Amino acid sequence: MLADMLGRRLLLGAVTLFFTLTLVFVIIRMVPSDPATVLMMGEATPEQLDRLRELWGLDKSIVEQFFIYLANLVQGNAGDSYQFQRVAGMPGVPVFDLVMNRLPATGYLALVAIIFSMLIALPLGILAALFPDSILDKLVLMLASVLASVPAFFSGMLLMLFFSLTLRILPTGGYDTPQSVILPALALSFSFSAVLLRVTRTEMARIMRSEFIQTVRAKGLRSWRIVLVHALKNAMIPLLTIIGLRFGDLLAGSVVVETLFRWPGIGGLMIDSIIARDYPVVQLVIPLAALAFIIVNITVDVLFGALDPRLRTGGRS
Repeated sequence: MLADMLGRRLLLGAVTLFFTLTLVFVIIRMVPSDPATVLMMGEATPEQLDRLRELWGLDKSIVEQFFIYLANLVQGNAGDSYQFQRVAGMPGVPVFDLVMNRLPATGYLALVAIIFSMLIALPLGILAALFPDSILDKLVLMLASVLASVPAFFSGMLLMLFFSLTLRILPTGGYDTPQSVILPALALSFSFSAVLLRVTRTEMARIMRSEFIQTVRAKGLRSWRIVLVHALKNAMIPLLTIIGLRFGDLLAGSVVVETLFRWPGIGGLMIDSIIARDYPVVQLVIPLAALAFIIVNITVDVLFGALDPRLRTGGRS
C-alpha cells in the first residue's frame, strides 16, 4: 500500500533527522575552544568568560545541554545566536530569524542552478543519444566527465576570472542585481549537470531503441515530435528522480559557492558560524539541510510509488 510505504519513509526520515541532530550537537562541541573564548578573542577576564558560558548554558554537562536543546527545539525555539547580538552583552538574535532571512537566497540560487543544469544537460544528452557511439557522443561524455571532476570552488574562480575580471560583464559577487546569480549558479550547476547529462543520454538512447518508439515511427510522425514529445516525456521521470535525490549535493555545494561569491545564503552563514563556534546556528542549519533532503526524497518515493506500484513494496533506497 502507498500509505504503508509513506509511513516507512516518514519513520526512516525521523530517525535520520534525530541522528543528524545528535551528531551535529556532539561534533561541534568536539572542536577545540569554546564560543566564549573565540568571540571575546582574549579580551575578557576568566570571570567574564564564565558568565558568558553560564548565560549560554555551556556550564552544564553535554547531556543536560542536549536535552535542553531538544526540549526547546520541540517548542520551536532554536536559541539565540552567539555572534549576532542586538546589544553587546545581551542575548543574540533568534536563530530562526537569521536562517529564515538567509533561506530564500539559498533556495533561489539552488533553483537557478537546477535550471542551468537542465539547459546544459538536456540538449547535449539528447544529441548524444540520437548519435550513439559517434564523435559527438564521445565528446559529450568527455564533457560530462570534465564537469563532474571540477570542484565548484575552482570552476567558480575560473568563471569569476573570465566573466568578471577579464570581460567585466558580470559582477564578482553579492546580491545586488539580477545578474549576480548567474556566476554562482553556473559554478553550482556544473557537477549536477554532468549527472543529468549522463542520465539523459542513457535514458533517451534506451527509449529510442524501444518498441514503443518503433511503433510511433511507423505511424509517420515527424522525428522532432518523436524525440521531444514521446521519448523525452518518458525520460523525464528518472531525470526528476535524480534531481530529487541529488538535491542534497546542491545544498552541500552551495556552502563553498556562497562563500566564494559572497552570496547571502545559509551556506555562508554556516561557515561563519562554524568559525565563530556559534552552536545554535550550526545546530539548526545542518539539520535543516538534512530535513530538506529527507522531504525531497520522501516526495520522490511517494510520486514513484503512485506511478509504479512495484515500488510500493520494493526496497528502493
